[in-house]
Amino acid sequence: MKILFITHHWENNSHHSKYSGYQRLVYFISTHHDVTVLTWGTKNFEYWVNNIKVIVKKTPKRDQFYQRRLLLSWYARRIENNYDIIHALYCELGLLIKNNKKLITTIHVHPGIVRYKKIIPDIWLKIRWILIDKRVIKKAKYNIAVSNNLLEIIRKDKIYNVEFIPHGVDTLFWNNENIINTKDPFNDGSNFLLTVLIVGLHGVNITLLKNIIGNYPEIRFVIVSNKLKIIANNVSIQSNVPDEELREFYSFADVLFRPLDFATANNSILESMSMNTPVITNNIKGITDYLSAEDSFLADNEEEFFRIFDSLIKNKKLINEKREKLRLVTQKYSWNNIAPKIELIYKNLLIN
Repeated sequence: MKILFITHHWENNSHHSKYSGYQRLVYFISTHHDVTVLTWGTKNFEYWVNNIKVIVKKTPKRDQFYQRRLLLSWYARRIENNYDIIHALYCELGLLIKNNKKLITTIHVHPGIVRYKKIIPDIWLKIRWILIDKRVIKKAKYNIAVSNNLLEIIRKDKIYNVEFIPHGVDTLFWNNENIINTKDPFNDGSNFLLTVLIVGLHGVNITLLKNIIGNYPEIRFVIVSNKLKIIANNVSIQSNVPDEELREFYSFADVLFRPLDFATANNSILESMSMNTPVITNNIKGITDYLSAEDSFLADNEEEFFRIFDSLIKNKKLINEKREKLRLVTQKYSWNNIAPKIELIYKNLLIN
């Protein structure tokens, strides 16, 4: 079948890793189908990557009013008749599609779950949900929610053409077998008891993160982000980290730490799982679709985060125990297993 994927996240035009993010699904679907990607750039051109045709359309550089995504949706409308399936990898991109019977979307956020730290983005998300997202989801033939809390809150609006299918991860790339360098990138001669990795700040409780960092000078915290500045002897800020180097960071870190205000699916958690690096995070909806107390360190409240770090300092063997449990569940979220579930939706849509 011929499938058009619409996405404003693609390779270098994304804050996601090239080997991560929901757009990675495209590579796994392309092994069995004729696939085209419609995305944005600074000029109009087309190219091929593997066996995927990529159509790049010039859009505005900024997207604060969703003008880039709306323009991509308009471009998709002009070529939709050439395809059997239209999959808007982020649901708002399906707004202008005419043939709703061939439209599938994936839902990643909802204003009832996501809470931005700044007022303006928060307001815009609420407006977008009412004017764009909700309309697209209602008209689409089928919708995929990447977490059960998204599914629950959408169905409260009496929207039933939606199903939870987990976000996938590329276990071929995020794999310890790919680590060639045996030298610990964090070993600078310091005698830290643990190395804790923080990747990205979406949804992160910054206040709690800073409190934990300040409370544990004996722990090294490696923060991969260009949006946070903390000056401390136990903090290393890394930005613009290549994917291969980030993979090494996961491999040599003891744990990934994500104290969250909210959650749906989370790329860094999936990457860490795939690298068998245990995660310290909140015991909240969105997280528990992917992690459990068996394979991760889940905190019910702020005080419990401190108890978790105290216990790991005293007994690092706890990390290895979680690592072994994590190894057993990771393949469940491999795109190799998730993509066929989405492919089945495509086939059913064509039959019906």
